[in-house]
This record gives sequence, C-alpha cells and structure tokens, in this order.
Amino acid sequence: MKKVLEEVHSSMCDNYLGARALSKKVLRAGFYWPTLQNEAAEFAKTFPPCQKHANFHAAPPEELICVTSPWLFAKWGLDLLGLFPQGSGQVKFFIVGIDYFTKWIEAEPLAAATAQRSQKFLYRNIVTS
Repeated sequence: MKKVLEEVHSSMCDNYLGARALSKKVLRAGFYWPTLQNEAAEFAKTFPPCQKHANFHAAPPEELICVTSPWLFAKWGLDLLGLFPQGSGQVKFFIVGIDYFTKWIEAEPLAAATAQRSQKFLYRNIVTS
C-alpha cells in the first residue's frame, strides 16, 4: 500500500498536496483500502519534500476580534505592502489606509518605503482630505 502512495505521489508533478488530495488521487487511480486516509496522512507527514513545501501556519489559531470604530474616520488602519515587481515610475510598494467605520480605502504606489513618504501619504490622504 505504501508503494501505491509513493507511485501516485510521484506522478503529481511535484505539486505537494496534502493527505486528502493524495487519497483522492489514489481513489481515482483505482485503488482503495479501509485505512487509506490515515496512511495518506502519515505518508504526507513523513515525506521530506511534502514537509518542505507544506503550508504551515506559525501562529496558533485564535478567535477573530472585531475591530470597530465609534464614528467616521475615528480609527484608521495603515499598511505597507511590497516588494512587488517594479512598475512604471519604479514603484515597488503600496501604502494603504482604511477607515474602520466606513471601510473607505486610500492607497498610493511608492518607489521607496520611507518614513517621509508614509508621513506625506498620511497627511495628504487622511489628515487633510
């Protein structure tokens, strides 16, 4: 049975899927045994390339917290996104501001992520708009 898992897994073209996808692929190949799901999970846990490319989350799961604002423009969220492929004007970053009450978004492309550019964005798009 392990040989079947290895053969089916090696034909996946290095698309390191999880145990569920592997067991479905084995079923589509015409094989079945009662412990297929458990063995596919164990195989995925112990196969080194699967571990290398696995989609692990570093943070433990937690309950979501609702962020609210009592009135318009009282609370903003700011985020700096990048490094993106270079665009026209040598822009590689984005700065984004979101009002938590209205969900209003202000965004601007940046060539360099500096404190001065962030301050200008904050003043021009949030404080004085």
